[in-house]
Amino acid sequence: MFFVTDDLEIINFNYYQNLHVEGGDPGKSRLVLTAQDGSKRVIAEFADFQEAYNLFADIRDAITAGETCYSLEGY
Repeated sequence: MFFVTDDLEIINFNYYQNLHVEGGDPGKSRLVLTAQDGSKRVIAEFADFQEAYNLFADIRDAITAGETCYSLEGY
């Protein structure tokens, strides 16, 4: 189970230098964007680390494949 921390929106990855998963404790895993200026933005929190990592991997694969849009509807 996870929830998006802000209203759903389009995220322009050109403004960010890093997308990663933080945390490993139950209920503490987060998907985090790091901006060009070093500030961090939590975009989703998860009850399970593996769920957080799976979403991270899906987004990474979509970007690598050249996709310009990723939907959270599957989660």
